[in-house]
Amino acid sequence: MRAPELKSVAVSLAEAGAPGLPTVVLAREAPILEVEFAGLEFAVEAKLPASDWAVLALARALGQMSPAEIDAYLGLGEVVSEGLARRLVGEGLLEEHSDAPVLVPPSAADSGIGGFFRRLFGSNAPPVETISSSVRPTTVARKLRESRASTFPLCHLSAGGIQALERGAVAQRRVRAARLIFIAEPLLFIGIVDEKRQKHTQHRRAKPLEPERVPEAFRVLDATFALPAEERAAACGIGECIRGFPGQFVGIDPGAQWEVRQLERRNNGRQEQQLALLIVAGFPSSDADGLHWRAYLRQQERTQDCPHLDAPQLLGQNLSGLANLLVALETDVQLPAPSALRGDGSFSLRCEGALLPSLLGEADSPEDTFLPALASSWGVGIRMHALPSSLEAACEAFYTFLHRREASLRRDFDGTCANLATSLITYWGQDPGLPSADQVASYLWRRPELRAALCMRRRHRDLVTPYEHGEVAP
Repeated sequence: MRAPELKSVAVSLAEAGAPGLPTVVLAREAPILEVEFAGLEFAVEAKLPASDWAVLALARALGQMSPAEIDAYLGLGEVVSEGLARRLVGEGLLEEHSDAPVLVPPSAADSGIGGFFRRLFGSNAPPVETISSSVRPTTVARKLRESRASTFPLCHLSAGGIQALERGAVAQRRVRAARLIFIAEPLLFIGIVDEKRQKHTQHRRAKPLEPERVPEAFRVLDATFALPAEERAAACGIGECIRGFPGQFVGIDPGAQWEVRQLERRNNGRQEQQLALLIVAGFPSSDADGLHWRAYLRQQERTQDCPHLDAPQLLGQNLSGLANLLVALETDVQLPAPSALRGDGSFSLRCEGALLPSLLGEADSPEDTFLPALASSWGVGIRMHALPSSLEAACEAFYTFLHRREASLRRDFDGTCANLATSLITYWGQDPGLPSADQVASYLWRRPELRAALCMRRRHRDLVTPYEHGEVAP
């Protein structure tokens, strides 16, 4: 990457919350891939239906119950009562037990759907403990009628049922088709494909990748998505939820198929692979290494922070340390030692006249720039604070900046020279002995492109200044 591009990348980090310009920025392009899932599973909180609440409350009051007692106490009918009992057992809100006493230890209470509900909503309710079929709590509930519904199975309230009663809500399973966008190395979730904005039809989409071309990271997506939320976020960037889908993400629907495609776009009549820019930036730090590393991703002129990515691990042992990085870089310029790192996060570098102007930036005033280099598969920029190694180098930079200020020279030649000299001396922190305006005028006459500015200076000195304070005759 060229120096202006590296500077643009470094400046763009501010929109992602970076503390300032980095000392080092490394960037490489990564192909963007689309993974189309036939079914992703989500847990969505839904209001507990009144009939379910009544059955669960009855189970809490009686300790244990059968479909016959649901019908007898609630009057819901034999068929409805049996159906409710079966469904609530299937959803994990009720649990069956035999005539023998049932012990549900805390570890068991935290497993299954009930345990998932407890982890999802974070309740402090205690788990279900010992329930004996021979002991029934005293209750003021009265039967509405005698029922001929089945007396089996006997059920008691599960941990998930306690959660549902407390919150008046229940976690329901939802399966949705989805198209997610990733980069593969490292595996990182970027976003979703908005179907409403798609202008191409199904038959114009890229064909799925052949199995042998699917990146290794995608071959274990089922296991990756099944990890707990914190571990999954570290592994692929997807935490508790996925933007655009309601509810908490659980994983891939068991048995559901998915396909991997290259994401392409049309450019100048041709289809080309879409790419994202993976960025690792090193910021000044009090650490022994001198740098604090963070990872970012830039796509379609938007930069996002990726705090879950281990930036030093992305770089590897040879690049993650400042001293190792400076040794590993390939560049045409002699790089400074780690001791040349300034307090503001840039490196001091003494330069000759041929190099100095280019390292002072392309603006009208001097500024830190990023010296381009290469390291393995990364394009690297090292932030430099260029200083003149001699008076000749300082003068070369001075005249280069004067060329960029031609319009200002025509308006005020002497003032422009003085302002530029002050700007350079302030940036360098030293006065190398820059030429005066008269010396500049003598030197620049050899530059035909600047003679117009010199003529304007001569005109001002000879025809304007002598008469500025003159009195006009009445």
